[in-house]
Amino acid sequence: YQKAPYIDSYVIRIWPDQTSVTNAFLAGEIDVSAVEPADVETVEATEGLKVNVYPTRSFTYYMTNLDPEKTTLFGDKAVRQALFFALDRESIVNDILLGYAEVARGTQPVISYAYAPDQITTVYDFDPEKAKSLLAEAGWTDTDGDGVVDKDGTRFAFEMIYPSGTPTTDQMVAYMQDAWQAVGVEMTPRAMEFAAMVETITGEHDFEVAMLGFGWDASFIQDAMFGCDQYEGGFNMMKYCNEQVDELNYQAKRTFDDDARRELLIEATNLVNEDLPVGVMHFRKAISGYSDRLQNFEPSSWGVDLTYVWIQQ
Repeated sequence: YQKAPYIDSYVIRIWPDQTSVTNAFLAGEIDVSAVEPADVETVEATEGLKVNVYPTRSFTYYMTNLDPEKTTLFGDKAVRQALFFALDRESIVNDILLGYAEVARGTQPVISYAYAPDQITTVYDFDPEKAKSLLAEAGWTDTDGDGVVDKDGTRFAFEMIYPSGTPTTDQMVAYMQDAWQAVGVEMTPRAMEFAAMVETITGEHDFEVAMLGFGWDASFIQDAMFGCDQYEGGFNMMKYCNEQVDELNYQAKRTFDDDARRELLIEATNLVNEDLPVGVMHFRKAISGYSDRLQNFEPSSWGVDLTYVWIQQ
């Protein structure tokens, strides 16, 4: 683009867990690092380090396996909705993420042109009694008094896999386990090394529930995750399919008028939000830590332009 960067090279280093990354950053071994919410004050108090916070297209979510050959627990929409009503996502954002996120209202982030929380038709505010009611209506009741609902001799118990290595995620999973237990659902968490988890969910799709992160591209058309044809080779690991959603996304990709495309995406969002194949918990705010020796380093929602960055020796 007719402008050569000032820097000759950069190195990406990988540690086994976020604690190791943070310690290396504080010790000056690396110049740029993502920062956990609990470490922001420490980083800001460290001479020579800065923090930049901004909204993103990235989110944390859990997916329920809808393939009846893998599990039949989540085939009923009412059950999926019950699980979501049981979670106090405001508490997660405020008490675990310390405000560095936005509770998701539908599947579009705040920075999307299709973000329209006032047009979301199904709102999942924290309501454990609603969760219990939906489970009961779907036939799940605690018949033997052990605190876990059951149906036709099957206890509502499942394993949730998630990537290991991040203390904040561990806290979130522990909260989710308690919240679901409170409405009679038994979740057993299992942390996995990320590569192994990816193989599990994309290979044989052999999971019940999986929690991880994802991010939309700048079009905010979400067929990569919710398209019927994205089960193999795409990000629809849930085996979700709604032909109306497919048609809306198809139209959106061919609509040049911004306002018209926005309405198509809002409609698609409402359909997915009602079906709830995934529970989009929150959209993350990025917390970028960096050394003040980096000049013109300005991370933002749309990335970092390294062209004008130079290093103060």
